[in-house]
Amino acid sequence: WGADENLRTWKSEYAPAKAIIIHHTAGEEKTLIDQGEAMRNLYYGHAVGYGWGDIGYNYVIDVNGSIYEGRAGGGVIAGHTLGYNTGSIGIALIGDYNVRNVETVQYDALVDLVSYLSFKNRIDPQATVQLRDTTTLGVVGHRDLNATSCPGNTLYERVNDIRTKATIALTQYPAYTYGAQITSPPNSLT
Repeated sequence: WGADENLRTWKSEYAPAKAIIIHHTAGEEKTLIDQGEAMRNLYYGHAVGYGWGDIGYNYVIDVNGSIYEGRAGGGVIAGHTLGYNTGSIGIALIGDYNVRNVETVQYDALVDLVSYLSFKNRIDPQATVQLRDTTTLGVVGHRDLNATSCPGNTLYERVNDIRTKATIALTQYPAYTYGAQITSPPNSLT
């Protein structure tokens, strides 16, 4: 999407993910035709405008359903939910979902990404998890943790459906297996 890597100054830190937090960008309505431009504007606003040194979300989904890596580093602590960034993954949808509806392809991409990230990080979308001093579900909207209208009303009203669809999709992923191979000690140890 043409990120200017020279703007990226945020040092990467890592922590296991326990929850996925859904957001909207809320301010990209003027650039919805050119999604690459919307991503570059978002990146510049976060990295330079806010002084964060990178984009605040782990992933961003455009109105066409394309998924972008946000915060560089994969599995990295991002800056999307004040006080709850450690232990969470932030996914933002480009657009203001207080004034528009989520595009079907964008919604489907969100469900697919939530499903995949839940599998990869062993997050149960329906289970309760502890983030700092708050007990919350594995998949939530930003407003569940902070005083904000994010991710917008039309997206927030679908968060429970996203949780349910991701949980169903997880049944199609392979089961995690744990095992060890037991071998006999070498003859010299018997």
